[in-house]
Amino acid sequence: MPRQRLNNVEESTSRQLLKRAYVAMNCGYFEEAIEACNVAAQRADDRLVADTLRGAILTASGRPQRALQLLMPLHRKREDAILTALYLAEACFFAGRVRRGWKVLDGIDSHALDESPWRDFAAQLRHNWEQRSEDDQKVQPLRIPIGAPSPDTNHQQ
Repeated sequence: MPRQRLNNVEESTSRQLLKRAYVAMNCGYFEEAIEACNVAAQRADDRLVADTLRGAILTASGRPQRALQLLMPLHRKREDAILTALYLAEACFFAGRVRRGWKVLDGIDSHALDESPWRDFAAQLRHNWEQRSEDDQKVQPLRIPIGAPSPDTNHQQ
């Protein structure tokens, strides 16, 4: 995605904007990704997915404290939202709130997680931070792999 304002924003649906945000984030265009999430949130009936993705982008762009400010209230309102919990745990880890991150990660309903498309994503997050504890390695923010379910409301819970 070239560094430019989003094209045809007026014609884009919330879901299309979230896809653009995801691609922009993976290309390192964090401000463009945040802009797409902001517009998507204004158009969505439920802001949860757009705000969750915005929190992930804030963490990936080195702003985990801002991500926490966004994700903590979302998680309190919707503790059943697995993707929100995963990105909150990751933001906690990057913000140095490791115990809180483990508490959030361990608090995800294991049965719901096993049935969700985010099972492997959660396992990778857990593995990365367990390894970091042992090896004191630098951990990179997780990115949903290409081909994974899109972060839309159908897969959020």
